[in-house]
Amino acid sequence: MSDYATLTTTDAEAKVQARTREAIDRAIAAGASGAEAPPDDHWLYRYWAIGNDLQASLCAAASASVGEHGDPLLTRAVRTVVGERVRQITEEGRTPEADDQYRKGELAMASMGYLHAFVTREQSGKAAGAPAFWPWDAAWYKPRSGEDDLARAAALAIAQLQNYYRSAAQPKPMGEQPEVA
Repeated sequence: MSDYATLTTTDAEAKVQARTREAIDRAIAAGASGAEAPPDDHWLYRYWAIGNDLQASLCAAASASVGEHGDPLLTRAVRTVVGERVRQITEEGRTPEADDQYRKGELAMASMGYLHAFVTREQSGKAAGAPAFWPWDAAWYKPRSGEDDLARAAALAIAQLQNYYRSAAQPKPMGEQPEVA
């Protein structure tokens, strides 16, 4: 077989894999957003169910975390933040796997960027441009309202914490292992 035939097969396989991942991501997003489920015997149903279960679990956790006699504003805040994190995952594709590419605190810096937007608006009454520490292109900096910016900041902090936990669970390359005394 020629090198060209091998390359074509590999490219075709990569395209199929990419389309499959996209279909799975969309099914998870549909489940999390409450969209109608595909038929039970459809291959994407289990991914829709994952998204649906994720949304239900996050909302249940938000409610349980503040307790039956908890502060209703705390309940609202937790639900708002969880809803924003779900939106980031389902609408923007910012899945934990996608977030794993950020290993230098970028998600925390983005969180600080939205906190910066909130504080600037509260203090001066004006919106500010992307701060110098914003980790990405300024076009991705989209502050909106006080509540939205606080929810985004908290959700990004949660994403960074999730990233930290996943990173801590991964074996480190030899040069990064802690020294044993």
